[in-house]
Amino acid sequence: MRSRKSWHFLGHDFVVWTPDDLIDLSVVLKREFPGIRFLGNNKEFLVDKTRTDLLNAEPAKVPVPPGTFRVSRYVAKPESEWRMHYCESLADGGSFARCDAVLEPEGWVPQWKVNCFGHPYVANQPEFGFVVNKSIFSSNKYHTKGPSSFARSDDEVISLIQGCWNGIYRDDAPLQKKFLAKVKRLVAKLTTTEHTRVRSCTSEVLSRDKGGGPCRFGFHALAWARAHPNHFLDDSFKPIDWEPPKSRP
Repeated sequence: MRSRKSWHFLGHDFVVWTPDDLIDLSVVLKREFPGIRFLGNNKEFLVDKTRTDLLNAEPAKVPVPPGTFRVSRYVAKPESEWRMHYCESLADGGSFARCDAVLEPEGWVPQWKVNCFGHPYVANQPEFGFVVNKSIFSSNKYHTKGPSSFARSDDEVISLIQGCWNGIYRDDAPLQKKFLAKVKRLVAKLTTTEHTRVRSCTSEVLSRDKGGGPCRFGFHALAWARAHPNHFLDDSFKPIDWEPPKSRP
């Protein structure tokens, strides 16, 4: 009986970074891995969101019970339009908060297949890669999609919510682990664990941590949080040298 190969994750579970932090990381990754490519949300470009099919739809003459929903799915675009959606950096990728990085072998060509929902996917994914979940700006006052990254009034508080990155490797694939370990070292060089924890409603300093914790903060994210008293990293973090203003702006 063949032994079951174990899979493991490697990355950082808690990273707060701005698009500029992700651009810096992309530059370093391209320097270290010349064949690396960045991919936006492929599904967003492979399905036609103007068309949906109904799954488990009830016959027209049978009423749908209260509280029951007809499940819909998007329809795949024509096969002639199936292609990889490459980006310039990890900061790109359309409206989706995720971007993939893959190290494509020379001459690699995607092999498309269709899943159970009728959506196309790449069956021969490159062996080396990882996923980045971006940080997003969240406003306590404006709840529209994509709030400004700068406070627009004295009573608006903006938080840059944590993201993360991770990849998977197999026990029998040491080069996968080596690749991800290298990426982890690069991310560590462009971020820091130093921070100040504050009470967002008063800017009162609760504690200062000079490193060693699981939370990592991009240098551009720290500069953004330092620029305004109402800018916070994941709701309650500021740079290590943060001092609250004598009065709220």
